[in-house]
Amino acid sequence: MEQPKLPIGTAVDSQGGYGLSPAVWANMPIAHIFSGQKDYGVGLLDNFVSLGLVTALGTSRAAYVSDGIVYRSYELVGGSSAAGVSAKTAAAARPGGIVLTTGGSADDQVAIQAGAITASANIVPFSLIPGTSKDLAFECYFKVSSVAADTFDFFLGLAGSGCAVSALPITASDVLGSASMVGVSKLRAATTSLSLGYNRASGTPAAKTGVGTLAADTYVKAGFRWFGQTGTLMPFVNGVAIPTCAVTSSVSAATPWPNDYMTLCASIVNYTTTAVSLTLDWWAVAQVL
Repeated sequence: MEQPKLPIGTAVDSQGGYGLSPAVWANMPIAHIFSGQKDYGVGLLDNFVSLGLVTALGTSRAAYVSDGIVYRSYELVGGSSAAGVSAKTAAAARPGGIVLTTGGSADDQVAIQAGAITASANIVPFSLIPGTSKDLAFECYFKVSSVAADTFDFFLGLAGSGCAVSALPITASDVLGSASMVGVSKLRAATTSLSLGYNRASGTPAAKTGVGTLAADTYVKAGFRWFGQTGTLMPFVNGVAIPTCAVTSSVSAATPWPNDYMTLCASIVNYTTTAVSLTLDWWAVAQVL
C-alpha cells in the first residue's frame, strides 16, 4: 500500500496500529490522492491539529478550518440555539483531534461537515453509486464518552449536502436523517454495538448491526471500503474486515442505498441531562476517479 505523504496525528505505525489500515486502503493510490493529484482521485485527510474557528454563521452555526479543509458546524447546546458559537463549546481542539461535546440537555446536538459554508452549497465529491462510482475508502479513529443505553446517538462517515444545518444527519431518537449517507453509528437503544448505517435522500434509514463493539472512553478504528466493480461495501473495525456485515450488490442497487454525492460528516445527539462527547482523532476518505 502506498503511504500518504501527510502523517496522521503522531502516528508512525500504519501497519494495523494507530494509522491507516492496509486492508482498507489496499491498491488505493493514496500518496497521489492526498497530495492533490486529481488525475488519480480525490480525498480528504485531517488530524485536526490546525483546527480553528473561522466565524459564527448565525444562530447555532459556525465555520471552522483545519489543514485547509473548511467545516460547517451545527451546535445546539444547552437546550437552546445560542448565537456566538465558540470553538471550545462544541469543537474543542486538542493536539491531533476534535471533541464534539453536547450540552446537558435532552436533544442537544453537535454536527460538523466538510466543505460547507452556506446552508446547502457543500462540495460533495464522493459517491457509492452502483455502475458509476469507482473504489472508495473511508476510515476514522474515535472514542465516545459513554456506552450506556438511552444516552445518545452518533454518526461518522459520509453524508449529503446540508447535514450540518439543522437536525441532520440524525433527526430524532434512534433515527438517522433523510439525507443520503453511509457510515458507522450507534443509536440510542444500543449500548456497545457499532452499526453500519445508510440511507438515500428522503428514504428510510437501514443498518447492518453488530459491526463492532464499543467501550466507554476507548478508541476504535472503523471504516469501510466500496468496491466499484462489484457494487459491494465491506466494513472494517481495527483494520479487520467484517464480512458478515458486508453490503451486497442487491442491497446497493435498491432503496435506501445513497444514490447521490456525499462528503465527511460527524454528529452526536444527547438524550439525557449529562453531557456526552465524541472524540474524533482523525478521519480520511479517498476515491479513485
